[in-house]
Amino acid sequence: MVKKLERWILALLFAAFGAITVSASHDNGAATIMSIAWHGDSDDVWVAWNYGTKEKTEAVAVQECSAAIGQPCQIAGTLSSGIATVQRQQNGIPLLSEGPDVAAALSSSRDQCGKTGTVCALSNVFVVYDGNPGPHLYRPIDVSRLRKKYGAVVVAASAPKNRRIHVASGRSDAQTAINDALANCKGEGGVDCKMIQWGGNIKILVAISSRGDVFADGGDYPEQLRANLNAYCTAQTVTCTVQTLVDSRMEETSFYSP
Repeated sequence: MVKKLERWILALLFAAFGAITVSASHDNGAATIMSIAWHGDSDDVWVAWNYGTKEKTEAVAVQECSAAIGQPCQIAGTLSSGIATVQRQQNGIPLLSEGPDVAAALSSSRDQCGKTGTVCALSNVFVVYDGNPGPHLYRPIDVSRLRKKYGAVVVAASAPKNRRIHVASGRSDAQTAINDALANCKGEGGVDCKMIQWGGNIKILVAISSRGDVFADGGDYPEQLRANLNAYCTAQTVTCTVQTLVDSRMEETSFYSP
């Protein structure tokens, strides 16, 4: 069901990031280049400015990222003018957009978030011509969350009443979290177990409605997740009971019986 999740993540990321290159240069005629590198298991990005050529600037950004994360990184985008914004989707995957100014870049990211059906939160804004004409870098500040930890929630679809909700979190990759939760569900005899929510470095709110439906939503802020739950329950005209709030960074292997 989810065996090719990692491949899907990479495809999504390459589609979202692409090769963002803007050909125009700054009015002062100086070579102004900004390259953004990132890794799928990291919560942040690495940015290099003005290392002489596009190729060298990209190489520096990738090198900085790879040295910090311990695995090869990718170029998310290279610009020679304008603004780049990094948004964080509900499952923790970053999304990059660009434009001539902040408003245009944010508008582009809203369109991308709308197409993927997710809520995005702004993480970073990077300006190509940021007032420093020499070579310089942006490195992540909060190294405690640099490498993601993943969590997943799984249920058996055919048991609307008294179904068990399986959680696996604190895993080093998304596939392991999903596989562990699926294995526990299937180990109880579930024949139609399915993953309903996953993410890295996020919180996952899990609730069940008076109709037996399971609600699972992921994001950075528990208060927003609870607001989303209240909106869902109101729209469905049901009462909802929170089962758990999963922290994907915390080690957990458990189940909940409504």
